[in-house]
Amino acid sequence: WTGSGSDPSLKPEESKTFETSLSYTLDNQRHLLSIYQVKNDNTAINFSGGARNAGAREVVGLDYHGQYQMVLPVLGKTELWNYLSLYLSEKEEKFDLTSGQRLGTGTIGDLAKQKLFLGMTSHLSDDINLTLMGRYISDRKTVESNPIDKIDAYWTMDANLNFEDILFDGLSLGLKITNLFDTNY
Repeated sequence: WTGSGSDPSLKPEESKTFETSLSYTLDNQRHLLSIYQVKNDNTAINFSGGARNAGAREVVGLDYHGQYQMVLPVLGKTELWNYLSLYLSEKEEKFDLTSGQRLGTGTIGDLAKQKLFLGMTSHLSDDINLTLMGRYISDRKTVESNPIDKIDAYWTMDANLNFEDILFDGLSLGLKITNLFDTNY
């Protein structure tokens, strides 16, 4: 098989990244904003008859991370955090996979243009903490070779209850529920 995983004539893909970040910190909160550009060359493309280094891709994105600390009634010391990732632009060279002819540029398959992670950890006592975390992943157009055209967006939540120093110092017990609301995705 001469696919991209085992063809010794393929060259390594090349990637160059430019990123700039800005952070802001206070006593009870932190913020980080990053803007980046990733350019890939020599991308391995599977054509009929084998793979070759033919493609190029470019992604421009923005990430934001925030973290907040506060004391809430019943929940005690609580940390809230979020992480947002957005693709502002993305493109790749497209080819006819049979003839190998270049068709122009188009979108990169299998990329979710928005991702959002939200979380909360509450220290209910010195030895008990509760973490809730949610994930949103936007819909994704798949690669051309996938018979499924699009993967729908989804939202899931997880919960973790942690008991620290049970029986003796350093021994913890965690109870975790993933996909708390049984989301189909």
